[in-house]
Amino acid sequence: MTSSGNTPRTPGLMRQALLVAGKDLREELYRCTGVDLTAIEGIGVLTAQVVISEIGLALCLMIGSALLVESLRNLQKDPLGFVSERLLTINMCCLDETHFPAQAQLTAFYRQLFERLETLPGVEAATATSALPTRGFDGGGSPFLIQGRPAPAAGHETLADSRLVGPSYLFAMKIPLLRGRTFTTQDDDQHTPVVLINEAMAQRFFAGEEPLGQQMQLVNARPFGRWFTVIGVAANSRDRGLGRETRPTIYLTDLQYAFRGTMVLVRTKSDPMQMSESVRSTMRALKPDLFLGRISTLDERLSQSLSSQRFSVTLLSLFTVLALGLALVGVYGVMAYMVAQRTHEIGIRMALGARPRDMLKLVVGQGLRLALAGVTFGLVAALAATRLMTSMLFGISAHDPRTAIVVCAVLTAVTLLACYIPARRAMRVDPMVALRYE
Repeated sequence: MTSSGNTPRTPGLMRQALLVAGKDLREELYRCTGVDLTAIEGIGVLTAQVVISEIGLALCLMIGSALLVESLRNLQKDPLGFVSERLLTINMCCLDETHFPAQAQLTAFYRQLFERLETLPGVEAATATSALPTRGFDGGGSPFLIQGRPAPAAGHETLADSRLVGPSYLFAMKIPLLRGRTFTTQDDDQHTPVVLINEAMAQRFFAGEEPLGQQMQLVNARPFGRWFTVIGVAANSRDRGLGRETRPTIYLTDLQYAFRGTMVLVRTKSDPMQMSESVRSTMRALKPDLFLGRISTLDERLSQSLSSQRFSVTLLSLFTVLALGLALVGVYGVMAYMVAQRTHEIGIRMALGARPRDMLKLVVGQGLRLALAGVTFGLVAALAATRLMTSMLFGISAHDPRTAIVVCAVLTAVTLLACYIPARRAMRVDPMVALRYE
C-alpha cells in the first residue's frame, strides 16, 4: 500500500491532461508538475550555440579538406605533355672553367657522355636539361627579341621561359615534335645557333606566321648579340611542374651554350633504379672528379614536388577529424541530456497514446534543428574561409557547389546518427515508471 504522503500523482495528471483539450500540453504539464519543459526542450541558449558552432566548424574544415583532396587528385592527373615513367635523373654539377675552360671542351664532354650512356644495355636514350619539370621554378622568364620587330620599351620586355637541353631531349621525354626538326649532335658551337620553341610560344608570338626560320635573340645569353634560328616547334609540356601554366618556352642545345650545371636524364627499358649504379660508374669513368648528386626517378621527384600539398591535406584532415569528433560528442551529449530531463514529458506523451516512433521523431527533430543551424553557420564561414585557399587549388573552384552539397549531406547524416542512440532511449521509456518518478 502506498501512504497518503506518497500517493502517485499520475491519475490527477492524466485527468487534467485529458481535460485540457485544445490547450498546450507543455503549459498544463508545467502547471501540474512545476517543471519548465520549454526550457528543457530549448536545452539552453549557450549549450545550443556551442554545439552549433562545433557543427559549423566541422563543416568548414570538411569543405576545406574536400577541396584540397580534390585539388591534389587533379594535380596527380594533370596531363604532363611528356612521359615520366622509366626516367632516371642525376644532378651533375659544377662543370666550371677549371675543368672546361672553353665551350668546345664542354661540348665534347657532353657528346661523349651521351654516347657512352646510350651504349649501356637497357638504355633507350640519354640527355640533359638545365631544370627538371617540377614545381620549384617560379621565375618571370628571359627577355628576347624577334628579328624584324621593334625592340620593346624598357620595362615592357617580352619574356619566355628558356631551357637548355641535350640533343635527344624531346625523344627521351617523349614530347611530340609538331613541326620542323629537333636538335642533332651536329648543332654544336661550330654551326649556326638554333632553338626550338613550344606550341604556346608559336601561337602567342607567331600567330598567322611561319615560325620556322625566324631569328630570335636572347638578351641575356652569352656571348651577347647572337641570333638563333627557330628549327622546330614542340608540343606543350608542363615544364614548370604539375598544375603550372604552360608558358612560351625556348629550348637551346647545351652543345651550343655553355652551361656549368645540368641534370642528366636517362630513359631505360625497365626499372630505372636498377640502372643507377651502371649509369653512375659510366659517368665517373668519363670524369673521376665529377660531382654527382642524388640519383632518383623523375616520378619520384614529381611526387616530391607535391609534398607541400600532401602536408596541407594531412594537417587539415587531422583538424577536420578532431572538429567532427567534438561536434558528434556535443550533439550526442546534448540529446542524451535532453532525453534524461524530458523523461516525465515523454512518459506522459506515451501514456496519452504517443507511439515510440513519435518519440524518435521528437528527439531526432531536435537534433536536426541543431544540425541545420550548424550547417548554415558553417556554410557562411566556409564561403569566407575558402577564398583564402584559391591559390592552393587546382582544377576546382573554391566555391564548388558539388563539394558543399556532399559535405553538408554527410555531416547532417552523421549528426542525425549521433542523435539515434538518445532517440532509441526515448523510445524505450516506460510510461508508468516515468510517471511515478519524481
